[in-house]
Amino acid sequence: MAKTKGGGYYAVAKGRKIGVFTSWDECRSSVDGFSNGKYKKFQVLEEAMNYIRSFSGEKPTNTSNTIKEPAKKEYIAVARGRKVGIYHSWSECRSHVIGFSGAIYKKFDNIESATHFIDSHSAPKEHDSISPKTHEVKSSFFSGLWNQMENTTTLEEPIKHAKESKFYAVSRGHKCGIFKTWDECRTQIAGYDNPRFQKFSTQEEAELFINFYRASKLTPGFSVNNRDWQYNERLGYSMNKDGWVKVFTDGACIHNGRRGASGGIGIFFWKNSHKNTSEPLIDLRQTNNVAELTAISRAIQIVKSDGLRKIAIYTDSQFAIDSIEFRMPNWKKQNWTRGSSGEDVRNKSEFLVLDDIMKNMTIKFIYVPGHRNIYGNNCADKLARRGSGNTKFL
Repeated sequence: MAKTKGGGYYAVAKGRKIGVFTSWDECRSSVDGFSNGKYKKFQVLEEAMNYIRSFSGEKPTNTSNTIKEPAKKEYIAVARGRKVGIYHSWSECRSHVIGFSGAIYKKFDNIESATHFIDSHSAPKEHDSISPKTHEVKSSFFSGLWNQMENTTTLEEPIKHAKESKFYAVSRGHKCGIFKTWDECRTQIAGYDNPRFQKFSTQEEAELFINFYRASKLTPGFSVNNRDWQYNERLGYSMNKDGWVKVFTDGACIHNGRRGASGGIGIFFWKNSHKNTSEPLIDLRQTNNVAELTAISRAIQIVKSDGLRKIAIYTDSQFAIDSIEFRMPNWKKQNWTRGSSGEDVRNKSEFLVLDDIMKNMTIKFIYVPGHRNIYGNNCADKLARRGSGNTKFL
């Protein structure tokens, strides 16, 4: 049974949004003012889902505040996302899965199948042939291929468009490349930590997908180690022959998402550099994502204040890279709102700061996997943990 470590699971069986929420504020927004709302708090996810299932046969009362059943019933189950639950439309569902690392979701035509899908992903089963970490796909945002990306969910082959899609692109797996069958593709990603892959209808799109990530990973002159870099002791920066400054950034948060959370940032330029930074989050929301974004902003600010204009930022936050490189341009066009919902983007204030500090700068983001014994990343991680107040690193 999957038990929560924090405040429990709030099950909403009747409300504006049916589903399981992990905070009272999220639950309250779905039931406040809703006629005859039904909700309850549980400590076990399975019990919360059973509670919702027990009401699935009820018909809504005929009141002005009751949500009308759609003409064609859809149940989109989110087993892993910002909010676990069942939604009746893609517009409701997308904000909970797009940009969420390892989102798992699927559409069904009945609530029983949808709840079973969530139950089946609430905890890994011993006989699963794919480990829990690889039984999912990190959501990816690839410019120009938005619609195809939205269909990436789990390591199960998508069925809906099976006939029209023929090219499986693997940009992170045992072997990278383009494969003609799902079986070939699955061989390259099963058991691989955090694989990245997508199915396309043309080879050209598949090649674009792979080349995009390959370009960001294999850029010459930007090695993760010290091969391409020289330390300037006076400036405190590691720089390459083209004048780029190299920096590792990281964010940390003790008790992330819970009361008493404490965040910190880590910025690492070089061993013993006087520019290395370890600071707490001050007057900001105490979350991991805020810490990651703030660390990047501060690193850019430090380099910019010295009159330098080119910075290569190494980070293990795919969230930060995807948000800054692919989502921010659209958010700016939409006045920093999330499309048709009209809601402000999450972490709006941090992105506004980033957008301003990035002006007149040339910035390259390079993803490095966390906890893989990469020296610069390890140092940034320690600085961030120290900034968060973790006594192990004081």
